[in-house]
Amino acid sequence: NYLAGRLVDWRDVIYQDVALRQDYTVSVAGKKDEMSYYSSINYLKNESNVRGGGYSAIRARINLENKIQSFLTYGVNAQFTSRDEGYTGNDTGYYSSLSPYGSIYEEDGTTLKYYPTGNNNQINPLVTPAYTAKRNDIENLNASIYMKINLPLGFSIQTTYSPRFEWTNYLYQKSADHPSAGSQNGRAERKQTKDFYWQWDNMLKWNKVFGKHSFDFTFLANWEKFQRWQDEMTNEDFQPTDDLGYGGIGFGTTPKIESNDIYRTGDAYMGRLHYVYDQRYLITATVRRDGYSAFGLANPRATFPAVALGWVFTSEKFMEPASSWLNYGKLRFSWGQNGNRDIGQYDALAKLNSGLHPYIDQNGNIYVTSQIYVDRMANKGLKWERTSSYNIGLDFSLFNDRLRGSMETY
Repeated sequence: NYLAGRLVDWRDVIYQDVALRQDYTVSVAGKKDEMSYYSSINYLKNESNVRGGGYSAIRARINLENKIQSFLTYGVNAQFTSRDEGYTGNDTGYYSSLSPYGSIYEEDGTTLKYYPTGNNNQINPLVTPAYTAKRNDIENLNASIYMKINLPLGFSIQTTYSPRFEWTNYLYQKSADHPSAGSQNGRAERKQTKDFYWQWDNMLKWNKVFGKHSFDFTFLANWEKFQRWQDEMTNEDFQPTDDLGYGGIGFGTTPKIESNDIYRTGDAYMGRLHYVYDQRYLITATVRRDGYSAFGLANPRATFPAVALGWVFTSEKFMEPASSWLNYGKLRFSWGQNGNRDIGQYDALAKLNSGLHPYIDQNGNIYVTSQIYVDRMANKGLKWERTSSYNIGLDFSLFNDRLRGSMETY
């Protein structure tokens, strides 16, 4: 190729200088009497700067709020999204090392040359999209249904139910004609996943002022659940042909089927009181108790307290002589604990595994049998990770508010 003056611009083969983005939205919004509404539908398609790559999605949304009575309001917010992430772009991994004197095709001019420069560490970037097929469809439904009730004496209640669904359909085929197929003789994958998560929040609030005393109380009760159903099947060595792709996954001769189901639950209760006296003394006290199904039977729940204090010292009489230059000063202190539940759903349980085990009888004959064994012990005492923190701060404003600032240690 060098002697013949034949060059390949691999940058132009792999990348494109112009990628089109399309984004269309139609929406309707309005308000009538005590009801307001908004709805929209959107189509989005993005091309990648890598040829063949991209992303597309269809989104629909509806928001509705209606005030039934002066004390009662309900609403619904919902969004549905369908995403297509199955685009297969050219392989960019070898761009920086491919010689411009390589060849895209074999001598016949149509068959892709697997090693375009003769170096078996550099693969033709067009091979991947030419010999693979993929679909990756993801649908999401997120919603929030709520109701607000205003009660006498400064009380209010809000309950919110928030379900979320996600469906994934993943299909993949590596053709038996792929230059690296070898004894694999084609491969197909199908994976279906359904996720269902819901959260139910119930909040009681009380807000009242009595002269110099101001009270703000919040109580929260929360429940949640997550569940996943996932099936995955793969197959290889297709006979007589893999022309049906992942649609004919049953024609493979080495099938493998797996499942991965997950179930977890949680709950939380929280009480918080914020009290202010004469706009000078402030206190916020919070107690939260959380439960999570992944922890051991001995410690499924934990309590996390927090307290914050504030003092606006410039409101005191003894600070009046400094009022000519000190406009505002406040000292703050807070201390609290947080919990971490970021562990596997079943880490507290004993785990069983299976495998093959050789067995020899008294005559020396060897048999291979299946066995089940414990490869992780149960941990009934597994508990929440706890983190404590504190903060001391000073807020100030000087010289007719020309200079403001704060100092913190934490």
